[in-house]
Parts: sequence; structure tokens; C-alpha cells
Amino acid sequence: MNDRPDLCSKVKLICIDISKFIDPDNPAQEIYDEMLNQNCPEWQNGYPDTMQKLKIYWNSLRRQSEIPLIFIGYDSTALLATPTGFSDSFLKAFSKFDRAICVVCEQGNIPLPTFSPSQPDLVAAVVAWIRRSILENRHPL
Repeated sequence: MNDRPDLCSKVKLICIDISKFIDPDNPAQEIYDEMLNQNCPEWQNGYPDTMQKLKIYWNSLRRQSEIPLIFIGYDSTALLATPTGFSDSFLKAFSKFDRAICVVCEQGNIPLPTFSPSQPDLVAAVVAWIRRSILENRHPL
């Protein structure tokens, strides 16, 4: 994405590696902590300790942001012999979040836009998805 200044200045890209989560079924606090590390503002209601509270925080961020927020969850172990993978309960909860959210992994049957980490055009495919997501939500790029 850094080689795409036309997109970098027009979206807030939040990329989080799920392979480091301690509680893969309810990583709300860890996702929030990573979001803070990526310069997202603190939530005035403390740490969201459930996926439901994280969703409320996400919606609040979207309303306050002047540019579209894009969330990409990925598994840095996806191409290893024993990948961490995404928890089904996490994916089910995460699929309830609104707007531009996707995952990069090899798992199937995910209720979110999904990209394979092994596809040769991964970055181009994600950039095209970001463009479509923003256009669908009426944010010009």
C-alpha cells in the first residue's frame, strides 16, 4: 500500500496479525490494543473486552473519521505447515462488523471477503477490493 500514495492518503488502513492473539475466540482487547498502536484514538468507555464492545468502538471510529476505515485481519503463519488460522467464533462475530473488513488466510467458508496469502496478485486484489468497498460506500477515491 505504501507504493500507492493515491490510496494511502484517502483511507485509514488497519492491519492486524491474528496469529499473536492469546484468546483467539475473543480477541477484542488485543485488537483494540493493536488499533491503538496504529494510531486509532482511545475509546472513551475503556477497553472493549468483548467483540460486541469492539464493534461499537469500530462504529464510533467510522462515524468520527473523515476518511474511510479499512480493516484487514491476517494470519502471518498462513503459509506455514501448521497455521494458526482464525477462530470460527471470532469470524462469526467479526462478520457482524459494518463496512470494509476482510481477512487474508487459506480457510474456507468465511462470511467475510477473503484473500489467499498465496495468490500471486494479493496486493493488487486487496487494493481493488478497497476501491470497490469505498465506492460502494460512496467515498470517492
